[in-house]
Amino acid sequence: MNKIKEIISTKGRKRVGGVPEGADALILRELLDAAGKDQTVLHIARDDKRMSQLAEALGFFAGEVEVLTLPAWDCLPYDRVSPISEVTARRVETLTTLSEGAAPTKGHGRIVLTTAAAAIQRVPCVDVMRKGKLAFKAGTEYDRSELTAYFERMGYNRTEQVMEPGDYAVRGDIVDIFAPGMKEPVRLDF
Repeated sequence: MNKIKEIISTKGRKRVGGVPEGADALILRELLDAAGKDQTVLHIARDDKRMSQLAEALGFFAGEVEVLTLPAWDCLPYDRVSPISEVTARRVETLTTLSEGAAPTKGHGRIVLTTAAAAIQRVPCVDVMRKGKLAFKAGTEYDRSELTAYFERMGYNRTEQVMEPGDYAVRGDIVDIFAPGMKEPVRLDF
């Protein structure tokens, strides 16, 4: 434990390995406390199962800290099977949050959890993630054809009924969207 306190007390970037499972959430919390409330700590887990367990443990040890997860794709590149929409949604949400460059939302720091497989996978550049964000305001007019072109360009699936993140549906003057990171879909009435 003295070695850990020594590592935590040093300034600058730190690389810590070999921490026993179960203690890693506590160590991450200590590293974040030492870094400062506006900082981000990155943890690379060996696999998705371990990343999920660590996210749950952080809920106990660091409940007030913003925790983002970046899972690996659940399929191979150029495979005939598309990734599960939940994985895509979590990746897009995390990458969008990180591309904004804003301080952690909860004011207590941020811990980004990912896996070894996800860390070596390519991601879109920051500008693509920033330009891909779309915000709506009540009372503002939008061109529906431009909106549907945006959804297609950004990889949304056009469906009859919106059921999961990444879906959108157009029915007359109504457009339903289920954006990554949202708990429920949004309806636009034209």
